[in-house]
Amino acid sequence: MRKKIIVAATAAAAVLGSGLAIAGPADAATGLYCRASVSDSTPAQYSDVYVNVNTRPHVHVHTVAHYKTTTTAHNATANGQGRATIDYYISGATPGYRVHVDVTVRSPYHTAHCATSFVPHS
Repeated sequence: MRKKIIVAATAAAAVLGSGLAIAGPADAATGLYCRASVSDSTPAQYSDVYVNVNTRPHVHVHTVAHYKTTTTAHNATANGQGRATIDYYISGATPGYRVHVDVTVRSPYHTAHCATSFVPHS
């Protein structure tokens, strides 16, 4: 597998573009929040999937992708607009198996969670 991300949590689900997004609750004191989506919810094997994260500017982003036979984690930092994009090359991921991606965002004293997923096909 090539680069980057995956992580999950709980919350409300919404479809954004072609990817499923699950947003976690905002931290009331700081406004820290997490929203994640994927560039393609049904990618072909041996292609790239981008996990798009929206949060507060300059916070740490940790993602974990849970494939059928392995787990892959990546880290990034949100840009000045609070966006981070993590590239996953999905190689020969099991067709039809839903890959859950858990996302955690952290500021110095606060944490928020969200999740997204995709289902590879051959």
